Amino acid sequence: LTGLAEYFDHPVALLSYGDRKRVEFARALCLEPSVLLLDEPVAGMNAAERARTVEVVHTVRAELGLSV
Repeated sequence: LTGLAEYFDHPVALLSYGDRKRVEFARALCLEPSVLLLDEPVAGMNAAERARTVEVVHTVRAELGLSV
């Protein structure tokens, strides 16, 4: 759901800032929350990273019915 499959074999420390934030998002999803609170989820990201993160949040909301 987070679009990180291609990075499974990469250390998180070597990923871009936006990808590291999506890893954090994926880790939070592993806890199977019914509500997910995000505090400035796109702060410090460039335009492409922001767009990708917004897309992932929308996908997760639609697929899991999660309140964000």
